[in-house]
Amino acid sequence: MPAPKAEDVQAAPEASKPAEKTDQAEAEAKKKEVTKAAKKPAAVKKDDLKKIEGIGPKISELLVTNGITTFEALSKAEPDAIREILLTGGSRYKMHDPTTWPEQAGLAAQGAWEKLKKLQEDLDGGRK
Repeated sequence: MPAPKAEDVQAAPEASKPAEKTDQAEAEAKKKEVTKAAKKPAAVKKDDLKKIEGIGPKISELLVTNGITTFEALSKAEPDAIREILLTGGSRYKMHDPTTWPEQAGLAAQGAWEKLKKLQEDLDGGRK
């Protein structure tokens, strides 16, 4: 049987389908990426609580573990509630006095760094 001539051969309609499938697959992949990105929770804002006089890395970690991650949250916390959090870390945290921490955190949350610095100069280990 002789080979068909070029003018006799018509392009099969299926010939364009692989390109369509590729474009469709790419569109689906992009759609999945966008959907996946939209479902990711927003990054939780955290402040550097160690900027508060009397709070070091371990206490900061205790506070964050217990849901106090921002200056604003710390500013709204009662000193007695903060003491309870400290006690969850063990007896070595019993000596810390968080009385001024909400006040300091309030200044930090407002961005009043000069006022905070002045207050901290008058404190001794976070105590008045």
